Amino acid sequence: MDYDWVSGRLRAAAGLYPSATQSCETTAMSAKETLIAAVMFGGIGGYVWSSIPPASFQSPEEREAIEQSMYYSGCNEVRAAGKAPLYAGQPGYRENMDGDGDGIACEPHRSF
Repeated sequence: MDYDWVSGRLRAAAGLYPSATQSCETTAMSAKETLIAAVMFGGIGGYVWSSIPPASFQSPEEREAIEQSMYYSGCNEVRAAGKAPLYAGQPGYRENMDGDGDGIACEPHRSF
């Protein structure tokens, strides 16, 4: 094969098909990338925010009032209501239902 012929064909093809590594400067592509980044960072931020127990943001008086606003006779009732586990600062939480004192009452049963 003639090297010049192949080289010419490659140059012609390159003109028709832009490089895959060429940067995209279009508004649509920039908007898509911005949206993807926002969703990714928002999801991470939401996960971190949701993992902080509510008691972290409440005064002791507020926490006690909220916890006493609901009463469950025990963890079986909490589970039947679909509210388990209860975290410190949530309605219905009581220290005597928190067996290990970690701020989480009515945790799932662990099997050893």
